[in-house]
Amino acid sequence: MCDEFEQIYHRHKAEITAGQSTYCRGSSSKINDPDEDEVVIIVKTDPRIVGLLGEEKHREHLNRLSENSWATEVEIVASTLFLDTPIYVYAQHKQTWDLFDRNIKSKTPPKKTEKCIYIHHVSENHYNLVADVVSDQDQGPIMLNPESEIVKIREEAIRYFNPVGAAWQHGKCNKWNLACEEPSQYDLSPTILTNRSPKKCVEIQKDKNCFFRALSYCLTGTEKHHQFIRNRVAEEILFNRALKGLYTENEFISFIVLNDWATKIEILASAVLLNTSIFIYSHDRQAWDLYNKNIEDNLVPVNSFTEKCIYLRQKSPNEYDVVQEVETFL
Repeated sequence: MCDEFEQIYHRHKAEITAGQSTYCRGSSSKINDPDEDEVVIIVKTDPRIVGLLGEEKHREHLNRLSENSWATEVEIVASTLFLDTPIYVYAQHKQTWDLFDRNIKSKTPPKKTEKCIYIHHVSENHYNLVADVVSDQDQGPIMLNPESEIVKIREEAIRYFNPVGAAWQHGKCNKWNLACEEPSQYDLSPTILTNRSPKKCVEIQKDKNCFFRALSYCLTGTEKHHQFIRNRVAEEILFNRALKGLYTENEFISFIVLNDWATKIEILASAVLLNTSIFIYSHDRQAWDLYNKNIEDNLVPVNSFTEKCIYLRQKSPNEYDVVQEVETFL
């Protein structure tokens, strides 16, 4: 999430009575004749929901739904279909905005001329309707309307799964005179990354070169160029002043002398070297960490909807795999 957007907090909220239907109460306050059952019907019968979940997960979800359980991401997506309106949900525990769009396949952010619904997810199934937001800067309240600058900031803050492809591989391989032995076949539109865990990964050989093997696979489709990449990363660390300013001298000496497991220094240096930001999913924390390539540009926020990135799964401190797909829903 970009620094500017992290400073945004709620100013006014329409309080909604907590309970199992509190989400539907929040969203229904935007229409004149609310009918909670309409969303349930969409969840049960709409082929887009079935296609999104898959038949088996859809059946499992319907079983939970029959128990009158809390609203989930599925019900929020169904609400966007029913209302034909994108919904932004502010998760209190993460302090981030999640976008739910009725354009399920395109995953394209709403246009700035498009009206949206904004809901504050307080806890569990407690939702409030957001009326407006405010910044800690001096410009005063920022109203939630399509013309507001806040819309632009929010689009940049949303993270996407948009992995590097064959064109990126060929460009990097030509630069270093490497052979691209297995071009990437990924050719899908960017998918919202928030709350999505890795679904399909390429298992990488586990040794002290594991991280560099993963980068080698992203670059050429094979792990065998890991030492070449490690050497280039070492050079980047030694000669990049912006990188040197982020860490102590002892940390650099440790890397040069030990030539051991990759640390945050090597990961960040790799992002700079490849001019490609790196997302790493921590299996322990179940969260994505971003290593921004723009350290020489004052860490300009990464727009992962338009910029190709590298996505890795970290199963343990020194074990990395290449992420090829992410889950649609947790």
